[in-house]
Amino acid sequence: VKIAVYYESLCPDSKKFITSQLAPVWRDLRGGVKVKLVPYGKSTHDKINGKWQFTCHHGEDECYGNK
Repeated sequence: VKIAVYYESLCPDSKKFITSQLAPVWRDLRGGVKVKLVPYGKSTHDKINGKWQFTCHHGEDECYGNK
């Protein structure tokens, strides 16, 4: 089984899901499941003075982590 998990890199709920739900299932089914982690998050973007500016839900560090 292939699973893609879309998560926000600095989101406490994403961290909780990965550590308390996904990781135990992955350990139990190690040979039967392939997990693809996809950093993704709420963001906005604006073009200011010809340059794109991004704002992420959990701050600037999350924008970097979600690349």
